[in-house]
Order: sequence, then structure tokens, then C-alpha cells
Amino acid sequence: MLSKPWTLLCVPILAVFMVSVGAQSLSESPCYLTLKEHRSDQLLAQWKMPDGPVRFSVEFIHSVLNTPVQDIYEMRAHHGQWRAHLVQEVFQGQGYGLPYAATDSSETMIRDGETWRLTLDRVIDPFIQLPLPSQKITLVWGDSRVRLGDLSDRSVRITLQGCPTPEAASN
Repeated sequence: MLSKPWTLLCVPILAVFMVSVGAQSLSESPCYLTLKEHRSDQLLAQWKMPDGPVRFSVEFIHSVLNTPVQDIYEMRAHHGQWRAHLVQEVFQGQGYGLPYAATDSSETMIRDGETWRLTLDRVIDPFIQLPLPSQKITLVWGDSRVRLGDLSDRSVRITLQGCPTPEAASN
């Protein structure tokens, strides 16, 4: 059995520890990449994202050329909300819906064998994908992959939820 002086010392230390742990878990809320059905707002899936910039790609088969396309996105804070920025397109061939040149001085387009790479910074907001079965649209981040058509046959909105927006980045 603890003596009274020991108890008097431990209770305040335990209380400070519990308050600091509670405050830390509130300030470090988990950041989720969230997929919802666009019209109904039904949650389809969500994954906890690691600390740091959230980058992912959307890979699909071009509907006309039947060639692979990879669109690379980065989520960035803007006025307290997260928005998707298309930062690179990687594709083969040229055709309907694919870029044929860089459109302004901030963009670059280079040829790498059979592949074209367009580096750009285009805001996509809201970020919505229609998972057409023939396009095999796949969301890829790190070692994880999910085919959007396995989640829904309707438009899917991709967002970040619970992620704090840094004050400096939100201006």
C-alpha cells in the first residue's frame, strides 16, 4: 500500500501526463485520404496518410489509344482547405485529351523513349473520377493500390479529411 506522501506526489504528475497526452492526440489528428461517392457523399474508403506531403497517382488506360496514363497529384493547403494539384502527366502516344505541348512557361514537356512527361501545376477542385471499367482507373500511393471501379460504378470524390492545414500554406 502506498504511503500518503507518495500518493500526493504521483497524482499531480499523472494528471499532467494525461492532459499532455490528450492534448497531443487532439493536435495530431489522423490525416485520411478519403473516397466518397460524389452525389450521395457515401464513404467508400479511407486510408491514414503518413506525415508530410500527400502525393498519389491516378493510373488508367486511355479510352481511345488504349495506352497507360499516369497522373501524379499533390494535395496542398489553400485558404484552410486541401486541393489536388496535378503536378505531372506521364503517357504514351498523342491523341484526344492528351497534351501535345507545354501551354505556358511554367510547364515542361519532355520525351523519354515512348513516354511523354508533362510537368505542370494545375488545380483540380473538386477532384472527381468516374471509374469507367474499360479505363481500369487505379489510385496509387506508396505500395498501396485500389481500383476505383471496385468501390463504385459512380463518380468518386477524392479528398483529404482530418489533416491540419499549415497556416503558412493556407494563404
